[in-house]
Amino acid sequence: MNNFFEQQDAARSRSRWLVALMVPAVLGTGLGVYVIMAFLFCALGYTEAGAYADAFDVAGSAYRAVPRQLTDHLATMDWRMCLKQPRLLLACLGGTAASVIVAVLWRRWSLRKGGRAVAEMLGGQLVNLGSDDPLEQRFVNVVEEMAIASGVPVPQTYVLPEEGINAFAAGFDLDDAVVAVTRGALEQLNRDELQGVVAHEFSHILHGDMRLNLKLMSVVFGILCVALFGRIVWRAALYGGLAGGRRSSSGQARLALMLAGGALVLVGSLGSLFGKWIKAAVSRQREYLADASAVQFTRNPVGIAGALKKIGGYDRGGQLDAPQAEEASHLFFQDAVQRGFWGLLATHPPLSKRIARLEPQFRAETAPASAPAFEGVGASALSGASALSGASALSGASARSGSAQPNRAEPSTFEIAPQAVLASVGHVDPQRARQASDLLQQLPAPLENAARSSFSASAVVYALLLSADAEIRERQLVDIETRAGAPLRRETERLAKLGIGLPDRLRMPLVELSVPALRELSESQYQTFSYTVRVLVDADSHLNLFEYVLAETLRRRLGRVNETAKRSRSWSYDRLREEIRVLLSAVAHAGHADARAAASAFASAHARLPKAVGTLSLLPWTRHLLPALSDSLDRLRHTKATFRAQLLDACAVSVLADRKVTVEEGELLRVIGLALDCPIPPMVTSAV
Repeated sequence: MNNFFEQQDAARSRSRWLVALMVPAVLGTGLGVYVIMAFLFCALGYTEAGAYADAFDVAGSAYRAVPRQLTDHLATMDWRMCLKQPRLLLACLGGTAASVIVAVLWRRWSLRKGGRAVAEMLGGQLVNLGSDDPLEQRFVNVVEEMAIASGVPVPQTYVLPEEGINAFAAGFDLDDAVVAVTRGALEQLNRDELQGVVAHEFSHILHGDMRLNLKLMSVVFGILCVALFGRIVWRAALYGGLAGGRRSSSGQARLALMLAGGALVLVGSLGSLFGKWIKAAVSRQREYLADASAVQFTRNPVGIAGALKKIGGYDRGGQLDAPQAEEASHLFFQDAVQRGFWGLLATHPPLSKRIARLEPQFRAETAPASAPAFEGVGASALSGASALSGASALSGASARSGSAQPNRAEPSTFEIAPQAVLASVGHVDPQRARQASDLLQQLPAPLENAARSSFSASAVVYALLLSADAEIRERQLVDIETRAGAPLRRETERLAKLGIGLPDRLRMPLVELSVPALRELSESQYQTFSYTVRVLVDADSHLNLFEYVLAETLRRRLGRVNETAKRSRSWSYDRLREEIRVLLSAVAHAGHADARAAASAFASAHARLPKAVGTLSLLPWTRHLLPALSDSLDRLRHTKATFRAQLLDACAVSVLADRKVTVEEGELLRVIGLALDCPIPPMVTSAV
């Protein structure tokens, strides 16, 4: 089984273990609240188990007993009776659980925008895709290259205004992921080191760590809310008492409220400490895997090891000043805060151990205490930035021309073994990275620049959908002007001329580059854009494979997927049989125009699925089959990763029954992988 699918199922398993570990933490916090409240009630004059006095009366009696009578009372009270209060126990457990659940849901709601919410919470600034800052442009280039090489959506990029060297990836899924680095990382790391750090973060994206990390943030915050509530109660009692005076009814409850608030702070802090320990334990082992994956992705251990060494030798290391750095510490490339408790709460392994795993010959005691290499940091950064103007840079002008230069000898089909598709899922290697770099270098510079512009990104998509038929094309341009405005029509016509002869294999990578800019559209702008795309697709009353792939990719990349099919473990083959049938039928017809060949491909794909799926028959080709495929993929998306791997394998067997695949068929496989959360890199069709 591909490591990607194993890691996806492992991520779900870790989520269940997280819940299992947090339940004792919540129960322990509730029991701690009960013990303190029970003894507090006893100390205030209540010793009869099973019947409750009015809380203000009890508090008032304690207030009048201070200090002499209270001391006598504490010496004579029956402490064993304090813990025999079942109703108080239920109240404390229920109240604690309810408080934690409400806090978790609130934090989850505050993070509903995914990675973007985390980046903005930490003070991150969205990188302008047209930025003239060479360091920011280098960062964007590295992220784009890694995203295209791995087949995931190009994440939005953020820069944190921090001097420490650090980075993180965050999001609930592939479509709302962001990658962020600190300003210190941009200035201190060269290109190889920055690439190693970005590859480390992409490992977290591909292995399903992001969703777990956001769950950790929510749950730990929920437990911490007990302490926060206690602090509010304590401060309210303290300052309320100063205003209320000794004779007021509220003043009589002051002591009880202060004691209760202090107790909640103590117990909540202990519970939060346990939650942070769980967070640290879950996070540490994932960092070793991400380091190893970064080396696998880049085949360059020197890059990530060099970044770790610079963090160790830098005065500020990876530390951040943001107030929420502790809450998000497990997201970062390196722990963002100083740790006490002998490192028990450290969310990352020691730097020396991480470096030693990358370079076995490394010894921490032989490493310089400070980083003399930092004397040349400026030169190092500039050398990385200067590469932007050379042929090695993704957006280097010397690798561009004003218009597309298609390779007319380029084959229309490619040979590939079906198992190569599954092996490529969630996998990045240097060859893929080079292919991604080559793809980006082959894009005409004006088209690439337009894809990064919030205004022109829509026109890039419109231009790709224009028909070759002059009459239909004119009607499409009128539709663009009517719905999106005359400026966008003119921009679409300009880009269409630049894209004449653009090879088929470059069209979807160009769309991928447009996605970050399209995400910046407002809701009304997105509705206009989405409707215009549908009108352009329907202009000739025929949905071809490229139009379907483009529209479906945009729908999923922009996060506008139908989520009515809730994520559930209760799915079964019986419930999903029709969706599986639609998927295999659509793929069989898309890959084979001949009905007999389609039936044979369908049978081959069906044979790759578990017997529990049952007997399926090929659906006839109709104009409604591809739209039905979208709905089926929405439901199949939420099955187990191992079954999604089998589905993808069956689709590959169907399309590649003749061991040849067109670019459009390859892109169909990619969009199916996208829908099933199984990212397939482009150019998989060129693999042998």
